[in-house]
Amino acid sequence: MRAYRFSLQRNRLSDDFFSSDVTGETLNEIRLRYCHGQGSVSKDARGKSCLSDEWFVDVDFRRARDVLAAYMRSFGPGNEAISCAQQRVHAFFYHRLLGNCGLQRFYGAEHPRLFPRTAHRTMSLDAFSDLPLVINGRSYHNLRHHLGRVLQIIDLHRVGGLNLLPTAFGLGDRHGGNVIVSMESTVPSILYVDYEVAGTYTPFFDLAKPIYQDGFFVVDYADFLHDDLTHTVDGDGMAIKWKVEEGTIYINYDLTLEPLSKGLAFIKLEYLLRPMLEILDKNAYGLRDLAEETLAYGLFACALLTRDYSRRPDVFFLNLAVGIRLATEMRKVFSEFFDWCNWSPHTPTAQESLQLVIEDAISEISHRRMSNLMLSHLQ
Repeated sequence: MRAYRFSLQRNRLSDDFFSSDVTGETLNEIRLRYCHGQGSVSKDARGKSCLSDEWFVDVDFRRARDVLAAYMRSFGPGNEAISCAQQRVHAFFYHRLLGNCGLQRFYGAEHPRLFPRTAHRTMSLDAFSDLPLVINGRSYHNLRHHLGRVLQIIDLHRVGGLNLLPTAFGLGDRHGGNVIVSMESTVPSILYVDYEVAGTYTPFFDLAKPIYQDGFFVVDYADFLHDDLTHTVDGDGMAIKWKVEEGTIYINYDLTLEPLSKGLAFIKLEYLLRPMLEILDKNAYGLRDLAEETLAYGLFACALLTRDYSRRPDVFFLNLAVGIRLATEMRKVFSEFFDWCNWSPHTPTAQESLQLVIEDAISEISHRRMSNLMLSHLQ
């Protein structure tokens, strides 16, 4: 166990902070330990919590309940474009994507272990970004295309973009590394930390990090879990091979997620994403495609810009492949890896229902007129 100290409240008169010591571990630390085989039962002899799949599922249900409550209490219409520019969450998205600064911060303009050598020198990040991709035999747009598209979608100043989507309160960095869990009792206590980018913005950004980092945890943290993914599929069902040949990046990977990853992703998709999409359909008709693409490219950004894989090219290319596929075919990826495809059909609002009734009536009148004309012609 580790002791953490957090400032909880500021006295504005004295400028002092009241703090509290919390003993526990981050949820990511606990899960990494669990992935390494440390913990297999649900309760010990003293009744304290021990690790099991059920333990993680219980904690995640509680997290989902807290998040959904915050969304429901704060869900509202979209902001003006200027308000989008003031949302601090974009320190993790828009500002990291501008000029490829996030990728260059991790990998530099050139990186000989990631980007292959040409005849005379190491390929640059820019040149690498221009190469088309073939992933498991299917062709995809190059990295530059996707980086440009995500910048277009989340352009903070574009009218008709993010400002159209309803907003809700979110932490913005709500992954397991910012959740402190104490296992000193039968029901573990949960503390959410790091409110640096907390605020009001579209929940489809807020959901991106927890979906990716919890659902694809073994991909995101493969460098902690595996020494090398380039040889054969191991017991966790992961392997990756890549090459650059004739101006194309070829990536072939095998990935089978374990039941825990599927279960945690299912909780977020079924009990957070689905309700948000249903509310969106009822309150902001016509924005479903924008919301889904915003989430898809948020997931893409999480795959590429959250962690530095400069020492592990195998993990870089695995996350690149998954991120490109999420940006291109998110629904298919969710179905393939999480067995989830509950994309609720759009439920018309009262105004839409009235419009449908009017259109049906016009169609019926037109049909009757045509029938009468035909009858008169026959007579």
